[in-house]
Amino acid sequence: MPGILVGVDGSDHSQRALEWAAREAAFRKTSLTVLAVHQAVHGWTGTLRFGDDEAQVQKIAEAAKAETDKVLAGLGDSRPESVTVRAVHGYPAEELINAGADADMIQGGPPCERSGPHRSRGEERLRAARTLAVTTDAQDSCFLRPPFLP
Repeated sequence: MPGILVGVDGSDHSQRALEWAAREAAFRKTSLTVLAVHQAVHGWTGTLRFGDDEAQVQKIAEAAKAETDKVLAGLGDSRPESVTVRAVHGYPAEELINAGADADMIQGGPPCERSGPHRSRGEERLRAARTLAVTTDAQDSCFLRPPFLP
């Protein structure tokens, strides 16, 4: 999915990240993919599945769609080329990186947030991304770009 990928979780920070990603996708005339992840539970035997996981994923998808529609309504006539909203069950950092394998840009947090009480959360995202072989943009470490593959 080329274009811009942004993860949302319902927080104020993900709201700002979604707003930025939507504006940037509109400016670049590219697609926007919004990804929401129902957090998987890891047990001794691996990922645990519960009976209501699919229902929870559906609720998350509906919330992400509503949030995306609200942001798009605020853009006026300037819109991304296309918008896709997806929800999955898994580990957020891993799902974001996997979904962005061919993305032009992955929005990994609110733009330019380098200090303050939420810095450690962003650093955790970047650490996870680096572990999964994703390079960061030299200008702004809040944005992740998939690595160049030969």
